[in-house]
Parts: sequence; C-alpha cells; structure tokens
Amino acid sequence: MIPLLLSLLLSLPAASAQDTGAERITSMHVDIRHQHSGRTRIREEIAYDFGSAEKHGITRFIPLGNYPHRLGFTLGDVTADGTKAVYQEAMKDRVQNLRIGDANHTITGAHTYVISYVLENNVVFKNDGESFAWNAIGTNWAVPIEKASADLVVEKPDGSPIDPKTLDVHAACYTGSQGETGSDCTHTAAAESVHFETTRTLAAGEGMTVQTQLSAGTTIPPSFAVTLRNNVIASGRLLLHILALL
Repeated sequence: MIPLLLSLLLSLPAASAQDTGAERITSMHVDIRHQHSGRTRIREEIAYDFGSAEKHGITRFIPLGNYPHRLGFTLGDVTADGTKAVYQEAMKDRVQNLRIGDANHTITGAHTYVISYVLENNVVFKNDGESFAWNAIGTNWAVPIEKASADLVVEKPDGSPIDPKTLDVHAACYTGSQGETGSDCTHTAAAESVHFETTRTLAAGEGMTVQTQLSAGTTIPPSFAVTLRNNVIASGRLLLHILALL
C-alpha cells in the first residue's frame, strides 16, 4: 500500500503559485516615454494577486539612486482597480516608497495598480552621446513576478518618436538582483517603441533594467537651476525623514 501511495503522489503535477494561492505579481508592464526636454514620463501597470492572504495593499519602491546626480521625481496619478487609490509616499536612501492601500481595509485575490510619475535628469551625458537606462521593475519586490515588460519611446524635438529600429541597435536589458547583469530578457523594435520582456519568472528581489544609447543632442541638458532644485528637494526630503525619526 505504501509504495502504491507514494507512486500516486509522485504522479501528481507540481502545484504552481496559482494552484496554491501564493502571493505574486502575474504581470508588470512599464511604459517609458523620454522627451527632448529631459523629462521621462512613466506609467506602470501592476497586476498583483494576493491569493488568499489578507493584505492592505502593496508597497512600490522606485529606485532613484543609480545615477551620479540627483533625479527630479514628480508623482502623478495612483489608482487601484481603476479608481483613485489611498497611498502614502516617502523618500529613503534615494528610493521613493509608495505604500498603496487602505490601512482600515484588507483585500485578497487579484487587483490592478497603475502608477504614473515623471523623472527629470535621468540621462547620463557622455562625450560621444547620451546613455539612457532605467530600472523599470525594481529589485525590492518580495514576491515573484511571472511576466515583466516595458516599452521605451524616445521623442524627437517635435514630439514624434525616434525610429525604434535605431534605438534597438544600441538597446540592452539586464535581469537579476541588485548589481547583477543577467540576460533573461529580450528586446525588439515595435511600431513606435523598443519592447523589452523577460523570458522567465523573476524571483523575489529580482528586476529588469532597460538601456539604450542616444545620439548627442537627443536630450536638452538640465540647467543649473534644475540641478540645484533637484538637490534642494532631495535634501529636504532627507531632512524630513531624519526629523520623523527623532
């Protein structure tokens, strides 16, 4: 009887995250639109499944510190299942923390979150051109991500998109935890964008960075006033965080 029972157990298919109701992100897609002005408009759509776990919502950590200079960050709309979401935001160690959800209400199952924001000064200027890179998914997620993707559009001065085939030639994407340069992703030229997509499930703590090289003059360099403003705002956020700890 025992060998027969063992044989039956071994013949059963392995339980997936969906079968067990495990908490996970089923998909995360990021639209990135870089403008000649130096602003980058970003829209994230996160399909999050809490399974049977009762939670208040999600926390999105947006990394802003992987640059030799301060970035400007302006938060736009934040929605949950198509309606305006309750959220709290804070900056810590050059990471923008967004805690989305109602502290007085718990949820289970599948929900969709959309986060929009604008970056400034997220291009690195070099002698031979410009380097654009963005940690699109982030590496602070505590759950696996079954599918991650991003579309990158770079605008000309008149607002029309640069030929994505030109961008795709110099494009690259990297997967893994912070500092890793795995290649479990692809990039292809689409109608107006370069499309990036992972080729495997990302484990907790893993993300995807997208990158391309731009010709000199694609982006207007930030003025001294903009750079000073970004530094002042970042320093003010840090001061508020320190005061909150006192």
